[in-house]
Amino acid sequence: MNKYLIKTSTFFFNDSVKPYSCSRNLPRLPADCLENIFKYLSDDTDSLYSCLLVNRLWCQIVIRILWRNPWNIDSKPKYNRITSWTCITRTLISLISDASKQSLKRNGVEIPPLIVSSQLSSPICNYLEFCKSLSLKEIHKVRREFLDLIPMSNIEKVYKEDLVEKEIYKLFLERCYSLKYLQLLDVPLTDCPGATSSLSYLCELECNANISSKTFLELSKICLHIQIININPCDKDNKGLATLIKSQKYLKELKLQCSYRDFKVPLISNAISTLSDTLICIRLIRNICISPETLRYLSNIKTLELDLSETQSSHDILKSINLPNLEILDVKFDEVTPFYIYTNLISTTKNSLKKININHWCSVLNEEIRPYLHSIINQCSKSLQYVTIWFSQNVFLDIKQLMISCNNLKTIIFETLDENVDEDEYDNGRIILNLLGKSAPRNLIDLRFNGKWNFDVTDLHEFLKIWKHRKTPLSLRVDIYPFTLSRECINLINKYREDGVLKSFSWC
Repeated sequence: MNKYLIKTSTFFFNDSVKPYSCSRNLPRLPADCLENIFKYLSDDTDSLYSCLLVNRLWCQIVIRILWRNPWNIDSKPKYNRITSWTCITRTLISLISDASKQSLKRNGVEIPPLIVSSQLSSPICNYLEFCKSLSLKEIHKVRREFLDLIPMSNIEKVYKEDLVEKEIYKLFLERCYSLKYLQLLDVPLTDCPGATSSLSYLCELECNANISSKTFLELSKICLHIQIININPCDKDNKGLATLIKSQKYLKELKLQCSYRDFKVPLISNAISTLSDTLICIRLIRNICISPETLRYLSNIKTLELDLSETQSSHDILKSINLPNLEILDVKFDEVTPFYIYTNLISTTKNSLKKININHWCSVLNEEIRPYLHSIINQCSKSLQYVTIWFSQNVFLDIKQLMISCNNLKTIIFETLDENVDEDEYDNGRIILNLLGKSAPRNLIDLRFNGKWNFDVTDLHEFLKIWKHRKTPLSLRVDIYPFTLSRECINLINKYREDGVLKSFSWC
């Protein structure tokens, strides 16, 4: 990217520089074929730069690809990243309208003549028409580079930051023809004359509920094709945001992150309730802010993700919902909700669940494991590919039945209960490895152990010898405490990795 920005800035703003040309006798591929080929080089900007210099047709196609995501420079060395951001900023300055320049000048931000040189004053291409995404992270970087190019004190820069940020934001909405991703800034769309064109086919929106209701109302008249909305934070019941959500015809995924415990957003909840035909994924982070009735209307939900880092229980939200089409249940964190709630939720599915991931932070009692396992056996045996299983010796036969019934399992995470055990007598490692050696699902390729597992090198050796006869190598992860893997176990595992029996191995 840095080569493209540095070495081609002269070429694109000065028609006297000619690109390398191919022989006229050589046959030419059609533009659509070339574009499909160049797409495979999207992450290889150095190669794209070489292609850009071949001829005018190649140049036009490569420019479109490079500027779809001009921010893809974080993987570059530090010096190249800094240089690239400066070049991007200079190019954007050259695209700022005279009206915006006058507005900046009236507010004490005057672009020096050296920057607005003859080379940069009349770009032959509107690069932003190809740009497909815009986030505040990129705007902040451009803002910083912008202000660094203009002589002023640090105090003045802080004062001018919001002004410059808004002008850059307006520039994108004016010049971009079809943005697909946008992180919304609280700027009236009436101040952005190109918003109707640039946002008409927006697919993904990231925003926060504190943005003015009027901005969301304006957006609801323009954007009708949004598929993903991420609201962070969702700490205000915003009427305009509710209207925007309700106006969407194709909304598939919704993510809500709420900072306050026991806080509810009834207007937004009501809007979400109207999306039963399209919404298939809902992610609830920190606290659940939607009303208990909302999820009951969303019977087509396929993905439910919960990451409740606060102490709020989801009992009232989940206890009576019915999600027959649920495919992914992902509980990343939840220390409060009674475990039987999740067992009951699994029981409402109709052989649709593919993934059940419940983090070890969830509180599980010994007597809750068997009902959980049987709900999986009864409702998910044909579809399940990924599961978390808590081990206890009194449910050994139930775990065996689950592994025999769920033949499509690819990933199993084994957890232990938070009980104090005698380290000298604890032999769960031998039991589970022996069971896996005899009854592991035929499609199993990923095995993980978390918690208080005690593995002996002899038992591990027997298990790996059996696995050697399988055609598919196994990925193994061990994260155990207070026990640990002996040096003999580590050496044995490394040997089987070299032999190709284990695809990967990691441990803590």
